[in-house]
Amino acid sequence: MDSVFIISLLGAVYLLINLTLPHLPLDARISTYLIQPLLWLRVVLFVKTRPALSARGKHSRGFSLLLLAGIFGGVQVISYMFTGLFSGFGSNPSSLTPSGIALDLFFVGAMLLSMELSRSWLVNHPTEKYGTAVLLGVSLFFALLVVPLSQITGFARHIVPARIALSLWLPLVAESLLASRLALLGGWVPAIIYRTVLAAFWRFSPVLPGLPWQFLGLIGMVVPVLCMLALEAILNPGASKIQREGRRASSAGRAGWIAAAALAVFIIWFAAGIFPIKPSVIASGSMAPFMKVGDIAIVARAAPGSIGAGDVIEFRRDDGSRVLHRVVQVYESGGETAFETMGDANSSPDSGLVLFENVDGKVIAVIPKLGWLSLTEKRVFGG
Repeated sequence: MDSVFIISLLGAVYLLINLTLPHLPLDARISTYLIQPLLWLRVVLFVKTRPALSARGKHSRGFSLLLLAGIFGGVQVISYMFTGLFSGFGSNPSSLTPSGIALDLFFVGAMLLSMELSRSWLVNHPTEKYGTAVLLGVSLFFALLVVPLSQITGFARHIVPARIALSLWLPLVAESLLASRLALLGGWVPAIIYRTVLAAFWRFSPVLPGLPWQFLGLIGMVVPVLCMLALEAILNPGASKIQREGRRASSAGRAGWIAAAALAVFIIWFAAGIFPIKPSVIASGSMAPFMKVGDIAIVARAAPGSIGAGDVIEFRRDDGSRVLHRVVQVYESGGETAFETMGDANSSPDSGLVLFENVDGKVIAVIPKLGWLSLTEKRVFGG
């Protein structure tokens, strides 16, 4: 029951910060640097009143784990800076004045302390039967807590660019998995050391690497995974035959959550449109009865010559929204291809032609009703 209260309290703070505070008549600095930290500290007070839980790992009091946590954060920072040698550097947009640093310390410190105390309590809760699922679920939950709600709802509507999902979201998941593993082995202290090193770099470094989003995503995903593998090798350098046999079950468990993490990465990459095909949720009835609200259309990339009259295409409008309508007529002029489109349920064609450069692809399959969850989330949080 305590776990439910902690998760609910964290979720309530997240929703207050993202839904309520922006609409209150408050100064932005007061809202950000005073009220938000106080909300996170309320979570800290609640968790500290819960019965203390010891880390399930045998290294809970070992200095080596604390040192490793700092090294892991340092390796990730060095990786960013080294890559910056090839892409260049820029100044940090954060305020590096004494007052600005003090405000940032309070803001970031309260959030990190709240999250890592809560994370440690949740992953070390005695739920052996569902240990792997708990570790993965907690990691994904805490990764989402630092993603603005507008990005989550925008992603459901295919407005958030793929580069944000790959350069920000996936690294957050990988970092959260490593922090959860550290918390399982040693409690909240090693987890907060690792995350503090990264937060301090991005907040207080005078210069930051101007990395392309592909490198941000690659380093942010690969380095934490390698650190997790190194963690197992360093803390368990050798074992007797009996110990190795005894750890087979736990190894299978680790393989399970790593596989689950890889599956989560694949799903995000698929939804972001990195692969040649991607899903698109139907949010209106303009294509009924061929596609109804709540269906999912599978959209495949297509060459101009492969799209003809009768095909259903997904295209981007000037406001960034995406539409799935049927091609009525194809026009070619001066080496450019454009399409006249219309919804099956509409009485007239769309205004203006669709240039091929704005076409994401054409529909190759429709899965009925699988997108109802995304639409529900959009209507509840996205307006």
